[in-house]
Amino acid sequence: MDTKKCNAAKRRIATKKRLCFISATLILVMLITLLFSGCGEVRVNTKKGVYFDTFVTLTAYGCEVPEECIEELKKYDTLFSKTEPDSDIVKLNSAGGKEVNVSDDTLELLNLAEKYRILSGGSFSHLSGALSELWGFKSDKPSIPKDSDINTALESVNKGSVEISGKSVRLTNGAKIDLGGIAKGYIADKIAEIYKNNNVSGIIDLGGNILTVGEKPDGSLFSVGIKNPENTDEVKLKLEFSGGAVVTSGTYERNFTYENKLYHHLLDLSTGYPVDNG
Repeated sequence: MDTKKCNAAKRRIATKKRLCFISATLILVMLITLLFSGCGEVRVNTKKGVYFDTFVTLTAYGCEVPEECIEELKKYDTLFSKTEPDSDIVKLNSAGGKEVNVSDDTLELLNLAEKYRILSGGSFSHLSGALSELWGFKSDKPSIPKDSDINTALESVNKGSVEISGKSVRLTNGAKIDLGGIAKGYIADKIAEIYKNNNVSGIIDLGGNILTVGEKPDGSLFSVGIKNPENTDEVKLKLEFSGGAVVTSGTYERNFTYENKLYHHLLDLSTGYPVDNG
């Protein structure tokens, strides 16, 4: 190779190296700009919707909420619904004691519910569907059931069971499934797994079931407000923490008043009536 060609080749190599360096520098500057845009503030992104008969808000810091989370919400909303004809729960409750094939998720949740029914000594029970149906707090005209009907429903709670064989499930002794006390917590944990797998930090709010994942980018704690039951426009208590959950259920959400007495949806499974502990 003559001297001119050799020098030209050297110049081309040097030019390529400079371009590579400039490109890498620009990419780094762009990343830093994106990360610290907005005067040092990290973008907060949210996705909202109505699932499980409640308002749901998913929040992510510095990135988008994974689309997979929304697909999971839709899936569980169908699987665990008490009204959707094709849901596993509706199929079980309307099977009249016959076996029903259910999904792996439903099996997992039923097993978890049984675990906590035992741990709580029956204070919580996923077999309380007949009793909650009887009170009908979700209906337009809820009313106080007859004592005889309450006793019959309580019998199904106390003597009923869920028999599982493989993927087949059968309810006994008139039991009906109500996963209202555990489903949203289970789903929040599943959404949190997606957050963690995608290195996302943020807040999962499933209508009173609030779960925080990771830490805020600036290192500060998450802040969660608890409503005042007597004035829901007022925050009664503010909790600050990270990597934990806060779950509440208020008597002000679903209730009716009869003869100056408030009847709410939090039922005492020892009496069949709403909890009355002051």
